[in-house]
Amino acid sequence: MGRYKDPEAADALIAVIEDENRFVRVEIVHSLIEIGDPRAVDPLISLLGDKYYRVRQSAAYSLGIFGDRRAVDPILNALETEREAEVRNSQVNALGELGGPEAIEGLRRISTDMEEYGYVRTAAEEALGKIEGGGEANVSSSS
Repeated sequence: MGRYKDPEAADALIAVIEDENRFVRVEIVHSLIEIGDPRAVDPLISLLGDKYYRVRQSAAYSLGIFGDRRAVDPILNALETEREAEVRNSQVNALGELGGPEAIEGLRRISTDMEEYGYVRTAAEEALGKIEGGGEANVSSSS
């Protein structure tokens, strides 16, 4: 359905975004990315609290792609309770795409949190480099 980039398809997908089947929810997120309709942002934000981690991961990833900064605070709030490393990594990457002062503050906090997963800290450092440097991150690591 997402391949058609049809606003009616977006409406249909948004209407069933809370389908009981977690695999369907993940596919809906992917289709909404393909369609690119900005009306999907709020429903995608609601999926940041989904009980299935792959849905939360896909939602965070998609919010970074949509680029709507309204998602920054909800992503930061979701990071407060998220325990799955893959989801945290997607949330950090989304913050790096979204940018803004709140995202930078959150990324700084994550990049220096020694209790954070190592690769999530690294992703936060790279996202900061991208935002603050205006392009690709230039992060060096010492061995």
